[in-house]
Formats: sequence, C-alpha cells, structure tokens
Amino acid sequence: MDESDLVLNAVVRCKHEILLNLQTGWSKLNSGRRFWSCPCYGSKNCNFFRWRNKEEVDPRSSFILPRLVNKINELEQELCIRQVHIDNLRNSNLLLEMRLNRRLKWCRLNRKILLCILICVVAMFISNQ
Repeated sequence: MDESDLVLNAVVRCKHEILLNLQTGWSKLNSGRRFWSCPCYGSKNCNFFRWRNKEEVDPRSSFILPRLVNKINELEQELCIRQVHIDNLRNSNLLLEMRLNRRLKWCRLNRKILLCILICVVAMFISNQ
C-alpha cells in the first residue's frame, strides 16, 4: 500500500462519534479488502459500514489470505485441544501427588510405630537380664 495514500489517514467516525480504524476483511469473498465499521455494528441501532473503494485486492492475496486464516483457525483449535490435555495432566498430577502424600504419611507413621516397638523390645530384653 502507498504510505502517501490519504485514505489511510482518513478520520472516519460513526454516529456514536467513535473514531474507526481501517480494517481488513478476512472472509473468502472479501479477503484483503479494507473497510470501516462501527464496533457496535448490528446493535445499538448503528449500522455504519463503509468499504474503502479505491483499492483493488491483489489476486495472490485473495488466494493466500483465506488459507492463512484457515491455518490460524486450525492452530487455534490445536492449541485448545492441547490446553485441555495439559489441564487433564495437571489434574492427574495433583491426584497422584495427593496419593503419594497420603502414602508418605502412612510410611512415616509406620516407621514411628516400628521404632516404638523396637524400643519396647530392647527395653524388655534389657530389663529381663
């Protein structure tokens, strides 16, 4: 795009007086086309939408952009799946940690009991001599 293009620096506002940024269309039909739209488009009775008519979309961009958008969507889905897997592993890890802590407490208790029994046996052996 030409940096000297005046449309790029145009001040466009909707009826809410919100300053609108020039956006890029990502749909298959309009990939690469630039437009302005109100963030409240479709609600609050604002239907401000305007295409930037001047530019023509490069055919290569029309071919590549939808594929890039699909790839982004695939990667986002993969990220969600992996995040669920990570969450499941964390939960499993917490359960295993809780079980291990319980077993560790029992082992410590058993060791104390065995030590007490050993002391009693030694004391009885000493007192019998």
